[in-house]
This record gives sequence, structure tokens and C-alpha cells, in this order.
Amino acid sequence: MAFMSLSRHPPLRLGGSMTNEMQAIGLAIETLLVSKNHRGMATLRQALEPGSYARAADLLNQVTGNVFIITGFPVSGTFETDGPPGALVLHDFLRSKGASPWILAEENLVNGLGQRANTLVLDSTSQDKNLGHLHTFAPDLIISIERPGEAADGHFYNIKGHNISEQCLSVVPFLEAADCPHIAIGDGGNEVGMGNVVTAAQQLNINPSVVKCDELLVADVSNWGAYALALLSAYCCDHKNLPNINPISLLSFIAGVGGVDGVTGRPEATEDGLTNDETERLLQTLMNLFTKDTT
Repeated sequence: MAFMSLSRHPPLRLGGSMTNEMQAIGLAIETLLVSKNHRGMATLRQALEPGSYARAADLLNQVTGNVFIITGFPVSGTFETDGPPGALVLHDFLRSKGASPWILAEENLVNGLGQRANTLVLDSTSQDKNLGHLHTFAPDLIISIERPGEAADGHFYNIKGHNISEQCLSVVPFLEAADCPHIAIGDGGNEVGMGNVVTAAQQLNINPSVVKCDELLVADVSNWGAYALALLSAYCCDHKNLPNINPISLLSFIAGVGGVDGVTGRPEATEDGLTNDETERLLQTLMNLFTKDTT
């Protein structure tokens, strides 16, 4: 039987903070972040309504209360380096603007992130405990980044098509019980949120997730999507005060607390088998979109 988590919130629309310039930058980001297209994200982008990054950035700038950031993709008995760095960047940006962000993940990841972020454990043995986080904190917004989502058969699959359900905790009960919008970031088609483009994702050589969200952001690497979202949100508020993102330092930190590259399986400061040069080059190109008129 098909498994589907339906979005219960109306499509997000821009508020008053996004100018035409911001929307144009957002569209440029959407093109840039799928330009490598090694996993078919350019195909999925075509299935989305243009303006996803601008809409999500505008929403981030409207929240003032608690924000939940869900991450953690299991691999090799631990977690990927892709996802947690982006979660940390979003966490730090939201905290800098006065919101109260919390990163939610399994205990092994939370134990590492707790050194530098507000964290909450997703308990693999008790969904009641997980749902209790909603009652206690009543988040204004949920962001998921690189979080596995169920396919139509109810199982979880990695990008190679292997069934990894025994390693995965469903966040669907949590998302369905939450009374707030949900932004999802993914790079493979098997993550939470990809149900928004499941028809397009069926063209790819994957078992796509059918779990939906309110706003889906796609990128060649999920971390890159989070960096772009934080930068666009910050630029909208203050052109001169952008987050200082050091992707290699972030990856080193995550590798140091147990993360592994999701492609190589090695505990190293890389993501999805890409070189650090590729990551730094992408971030510099991204930064160029924001710095062209700030001198």
C-alpha cells in the first residue's frame, strides 16, 4: 500500500521582505545548486515551482520562536557527513537572529552536535517521547535536511537501492503531528520531502521517497542547499552581514564526532565523495552572488 505524508499547510508565498533582487538571486541559486547534476537533481528542480529558495528564506526570516532541524542519514553504522554541517549553519543563523533552533537526530549524532548546538534526541524506541518534543517546544517551523524518507512500500532505501529500514527511524508521525510548515532539503530523491516531486523522481534510478513537505529545496549536495538558504535569508536582512561559512571546518568537526562520507564510507572531512576543492569552489561561486554589489 502506498505510503504518503501529506502536507497540511497551504503553499508558501513570499512575504514583504523579498525584493525582486532577492527573488532573482534565489533563482540563480536554484540553477547553481543543481549544475553538477550527478544525481539528477536538475530533473527534480524542473518539477518544482520556481522560487523555492526565496520562499524558504522569507519564511526563515519570519520565525521568532522554536525551530526544529531534523537531520542524520545512516551509513556504515553511523551517520553521513552530509546534512549535519548544513544543520549547524542553519542553527547558528537562526540563533543569531533571535530564534531558538534545535537540531533533532538519533543519540549518536546528537552526542557529537551537543558540543556546539541545542539538540534533542529522536528516540528509536519511543515515538511518544519524540512527539513530546512537539508538545514541549511547539515549533514555528521544521526543517529537515538529508533525512531518509519512506518509499511507496514503506521501506527506506539508500541511493544504491539497498533497503536500510533497520537503521532508520520514521519522522512521519512527528511531521504529521506538527502544526507548522516544513521545509525539506535533499540531494538524491530518497529523502524526506521528495514526495513533492515523486513522479519526476521515478525517472531516476532510485527508490524515491513519497514523504511530502511544504517547501522542497533540491541541491547537488544537501549541505550546499542549507548554506545557500542561510546566506539568502541573511542577505535579505543585511547585505553586509552574511554568515561566515567554513565548510571544511564543519566537515572536519562532523568527521571528528563519528561522521563518514556517504559515498566512500570513510571518516574524513568530505561529502558525497567530492573533493574539498569542489565544495570550496561551489561556496565561492555562491558567495559571488551576494557580494557583487556590496563594495
